[in-house]
Amino acid sequence: MSKTKAVEYTYVLNYQLNGGEHDLSAIAERLSAEGYKDALVGIGRAGRLTLELACKAPEAEEVVLGAQAAVSHAAPSAKLLSWVRRDGPCASWRWPLWAAIRQQ
Repeated sequence: MSKTKAVEYTYVLNYQLNGGEHDLSAIAERLSAEGYKDALVGIGRAGRLTLELACKAPEAEEVVLGAQAAVSHAAPSAKLLSWVRRDGPCASWRWPLWAAIRQQ
């Protein structure tokens, strides 16, 4: 029985923030509480949130789904606009995964 080896994946996720949710420090603290202490969090434009993270997982999709769940808790109004894998082949337009993320 072979175990799948965890690999480090790097992603950038871009979100639209709605309402009054623009406190970067509070969002970063909540993401840290969700286990994303090393994620780079930025608001380059008003109403937008960018998250860059590197996580180990057996599958690349697990990183994106986990990050999406954490962002949903940290910034409930955040709507995912786009994501891209920075460390290898970009799979950001794999429709089944994209649909699963958008529904969370």
